[in-house]
Amino acid sequence: MTDGPAARLYTDAAASLWEPPEIGDNGVHPPRRLPTAAEIEEIEDEARKNGFEGGYAEGHELGKKEAEKATRAREDKKLRETVAMLESVAGGLADPLADAADALEPELLALVTALARKVVQSELETRPEQIRTVLEGALAQLPGRNQEVRVHLNPEDQALVEAYGERADARITWVPDAGLARGGCRLESGAASVDASLERRLQHAVEALWDGEYPEMDSAPDEEDHQSATSVDSAAPEDS
Repeated sequence: MTDGPAARLYTDAAASLWEPPEIGDNGVHPPRRLPTAAEIEEIEDEARKNGFEGGYAEGHELGKKEAEKATRAREDKKLRETVAMLESVAGGLADPLADAADALEPELLALVTALARKVVQSELETRPEQIRTVLEGALAQLPGRNQEVRVHLNPEDQALVEAYGERADARITWVPDAGLARGGCRLESGAASVDASLERRLQHAVEALWDGEYPEMDSAPDEEDHQSATSVDSAAPEDS
């Protein structure tokens, strides 16, 4: 029986599809199998999936670090602001009465002056003869004893010191001055003058008290006060 044309066609097609096996050192190897289109698509999907998950994880970690960095920066800024505020408060509390004392000093000085004035006026009402002590101390501050001295004082005090003036070494001329408070006087002798008025002595006493000293109000100005209270007045009026 001979092969017909159909048999020969089948044999040729089969022969064209057959590949000879690869023969190497280890023997015969079967031919390599190429992946199908479905397998290639599956491989690509898997790669995309793995890449997305890796990128997401990397992005998530990077975002987390950036968020932590921003949070630390905000916390550091807030901490610095809090420390600065506490330092400011602590500085203000270091001497809590300093500012208040400075603000109240004028009011306290005025209050002390008013109280001292009341005490001195009350003392002068009960002991008006103290004007003689004041006059005697003021006369002692004048540089010359033989010159004429003009004594300005309250008219009500003049009668209390006229007798003393007759015994004093200086040549005294009384000048009644209702503008001077009782208990004080003002002396003029040539170019020199001594302010022993109640206002001047009260001012000196309050200033000394404020500085921690305790002067006697019923005494005349001391030597240091005399230097500040004595003024040169060459145009001082003279009695005719």
